[in-house]
Amino acid sequence: MPVSVGIYSVPLVCEAVPQIGCGCLAKPVLTQLGDHPDIARAWLHHRGDVIAIEWLRELDTDQQVGLLRAALGGDSHVALVATAAASALLASFPNPSALVPARDGRSAQSGRGAHHRRPSSPTAVARTRSVAR
Repeated sequence: MPVSVGIYSVPLVCEAVPQIGCGCLAKPVLTQLGDHPDIARAWLHHRGDVIAIEWLRELDTDQQVGLLRAALGGDSHVALVATAAASALLASFPNPSALVPARDGRSAQSGRGAHHRRPSSPTAVARTRSVAR
């Protein structure tokens, strides 16, 4: 049973499209967080600058930030978002029941990003090959 949700600023914004999060950067972080025994769920905000983590037990802020920093690679800037701003940010996340868990190999929101999708039909494969030539 989850005990709390923390909101953290993180550096996972897409360099090519700075209005969205980077799936390539976020996937390993979300997978590692999703496998941690103290975490029920983790979501990346669509902007890529905020992660929400649903904790299964109480940890102090330094432990929470340290765990997230380790998942990001150790020397990333991570900070707990102030409570007043966290409520508004949490409300801007999609409905958690609509999210895909990071453990199943897809991104945290709706599967792979458009630039990582494989063509779904032979016609789409043919179009992709003709464009690539």
